[in-house]
Amino acid sequence: KTSKASKTSSSNTPIPKFSVTTKLVEQLKPADLDGAADLWTLSPPCQPFTTTKGAKQLDADDKRNAGIKGLMNVLKVIHQKPKWILLENVKGFVGSQVLSMWYDTLVQCGYSWKEYLLSPTQVGVPNHRTRYYIICEHNSKRWNNSSSEKGTFSTGLPGILEGNGAADGSVPTCQPLSTYVQCLKVDDRQPYLLSDDTLRKDWAKELSFVTPEDSITYCFTAAYGRILHKASGSLLLMPAKNSSLTTATSTNSPSPSAVTESSTSTRGSEDNNMLRYAGRVRRFTPKELLSIFGFPSDLTFPNDIPLEHQYKLIGNSVNVTVVSRVATELLLTIIL
Repeated sequence: KTSKASKTSSSNTPIPKFSVTTKLVEQLKPADLDGAADLWTLSPPCQPFTTTKGAKQLDADDKRNAGIKGLMNVLKVIHQKPKWILLENVKGFVGSQVLSMWYDTLVQCGYSWKEYLLSPTQVGVPNHRTRYYIICEHNSKRWNNSSSEKGTFSTGLPGILEGNGAADGSVPTCQPLSTYVQCLKVDDRQPYLLSDDTLRKDWAKELSFVTPEDSITYCFTAAYGRILHKASGSLLLMPAKNSSLTTATSTNSPSPSAVTESSTSTRGSEDNNMLRYAGRVRRFTPKELLSIFGFPSDLTFPNDIPLEHQYKLIGNSVNVTVVSRVATELLLTIIL
C-alpha cells in the first residue's frame, strides 16, 4: 500500500522516471545501499526523544529506533559508503543514547562531522522549530572531531551563509505572518474555523492565538489537525469584519525580535469571553503552513488525502529553508 507521504512526494516530483519506494529502513540490506548514493539524508522518528508533555522518552529502547539502528549496522559493513550524510531530529535527540551510538558509528566508519541547533527564526521565518542537525563527510578531516568534541554545537547559520545577522550574534527580524496568510472567502474558511462550542471551553483562552501582523508562532506538529493545544501549533485570529488583513489586534503579542521559544504569544489571558472572536479564529491552512515551512508554492496534496493527514505530513516534515542552508554547507566542496 502506498503511504500518503509517498503518494504526495510522487505527485509533486518533476523528475521523469523518478520513483518513490516504500520500505521499512530496517529491512534494507547492505547490497541495497552499497554504493547506491553519494548522499544520505536521514530524519529518524522523533518520538523516542521528544520532550513534549506525556512523551515516554524511551530513547534507545523505543522500537521506532529500529530504522536508524539498522542503518548504522549497514553503514559499518558496506564497502562504498556515502560521501555525505545529513541527519535531522528534535532538540531532545541531543544527549540521547542513540546519538552516542551514531557518534561511535561515524568514528568507526571514518567520518568527520559538524553539529547545529537551528530554528527557522534565525532565517527570518516566523516559527519556532529548533532542530538538531549533524552533517558528516567520509574520509575527510574537514571537521576535526574527537571524543571531547561530541555534542559541541553551532547555533549560528552554517559557514558562508552567516551573513544573515547570525555572524555577529544578532537575530534577524522575522517576516510578519501576513506574508504567508491567505485571504480566504467565507465559505473557504469553514474547514479551519474553531466552533463556538470550542471557544466556550475554559481552556480556549489558553490556546496560542496570533494575528497576521505578528511575527512568531509555536512549532507546528503532526497533531495540529486533531489537537487544540499550543504545543501542536498556533491558531490564527483573523481581522474583524471590514478590517484589513493586518489590523487585527493581538494582546501579549511578541515583538519581531522576541524569538525565544518561551515568548510565543498565548493570547487571551484577560479575554475570558472567547466567543467575542467567533468566526475569526482558525487553523492555518496547509498551504499557509507549507509556505512557512519553505516548500515550493506549487506543491499540492493529492485530492484523496484528508485534511488531518495533510497537517500530519507537514508536521512530520522539515523546514526546507533551514535544511537547504545546512545542506549547502555540507555540499560546499561541489557547489563552489
